[in-house]
This record gives sequence, structure tokens and C-alpha cells, in this order.
Amino acid sequence: MRYSPTVIAFYGAHLRPGDRFYVQAPDNGKLGNVRASLMLTTGFALLPHVMVSRPGQADVVLSFEESPRTLGLRYTRVDSLVDGISAARVAHAG
Repeated sequence: MRYSPTVIAFYGAHLRPGDRFYVQAPDNGKLGNVRASLMLTTGFALLPHVMVSRPGQADVVLSFEESPRTLGLRYTRVDSLVDGISAARVAHAG
């Protein structure tokens, strides 16, 4: 599945008021890459939620074409729309 309004809606449905989110996507280091496009789109579409720059700062990891399990965090829940598109709630200590 390509990045679409369906993906944005899926991501938004997994955020609670006040949640911070991290976008995990491939980065090819070129202008117009998937990660940059996804960050720009989700950053605006998911306002007033706050996008963070490091996975450990997030309440939810939004993954596109990658697995949140590769980030080394613990999660209370991982939901997938399709293979490669998921939302994972981070298990914070305390």
C-alpha cells in the first residue's frame, strides 16, 4: 500500500490527546525521499499531536515500510494496517 489518506487516518486513530509520535520510514538521503515526505505530511495532518525527532521521546511510533521492533523499544501494543504500515504504543517506565 502506498502512502495515502487511509494511512494518515490509520495513524491518527492510534493517537490519544497529548501524544507525541515518531515517524519511522526509509531514508535514502535524497531530497523527496519517503521519510521526508512522510514527516512533512504527518506533521501537519496529525496536529495538534507533536512529532518528535527520537523514538524514545514518543508515545507512539508510526512506521511505514519498516518494523517498529527494529528500534529497540518495548511496546504495549502494535497494530498493523497492512504489512509494513503500523502504529506501536511505547511502554514507558513508571
